[in-house]
Amino acid sequence: MTGSLAYIFGTNGLVSFDYSRKDYSNTKFKPTSDAHFSEQNRLMSNQLVAAATYKLGGEYKYNQFSFRGGYRFEESPYKNGTTVGDLSGYSLGLGYNFGNTKLDLTYDQAKQTNTHQLYNTGLTDATIIDALHSNVTLSLGFQL
Repeated sequence: MTGSLAYIFGTNGLVSFDYSRKDYSNTKFKPTSDAHFSEQNRLMSNQLVAAATYKLGGEYKYNQFSFRGGYRFEESPYKNGTTVGDLSGYSLGLGYNFGNTKLDLTYDQAKQTNTHQLYNTGLTDATIIDALHSNVTLSLGFQL
């Protein structure tokens, strides 16, 4: 389920909000009559929950320039909240419109904490991984 709202400021800008909800506990391998798949489905049903995603973003245009920014938050799909933790991130962007050609530069970053068990036997302690992912994207678009 996804819902979106946006408010447009004339021809210069907008603010948008998106909300999504997905029930990961309903994920199923098929055919469900397969014994291995049935066990996997039971494990997923017991470990996963419904999770929401929230996104807030905006864009402002000034002459040929576009300035963009956004924030997102994704709830963990795991009941324990630690196997894969909540994700939070932001993005920034700058664009320039040459007319029939557009140049865009974006930066986005997301943080998430995960727990990973190193071994099944022996040293079974879990390690906590604080992941920080960053991307820079440069794109060039042509209008025909």
